Amino acid sequence: MLVGVLLAAPPLVPAEPLWSQAFAPVVLVGLLRLLARIVPGRIAAWFEDRLLLTAALAAAGAAGLLAYAVPAAGIALIAAGIGLSWRRGEITSA
Repeated sequence: MLVGVLLAAPPLVPAEPLWSQAFAPVVLVGLLRLLARIVPGRIAAWFEDRLLLTAALAAAGAAGLLAYAVPAAGIALIAAGIGLSWRRGEITSA
């Protein structure tokens, strides 16, 4: 449902196909689900909190930055996942 709401935002590029518009929101939700599984302790609940994500995206939308906030959040989550994996020694294990 959240991805559908994000697709209601106007595309950055006119006549952008739907699959291209849906990519960043789907990746964002997927990254949140994955990180909730690797983050230790009570912090994992924050990654699965859809209300928190909705509030953050609503604030970005109110500021007119929604089209930029979704990909930026995805990049930040990828960096966090790599950092957590590297810190635990899982990223380079043979």
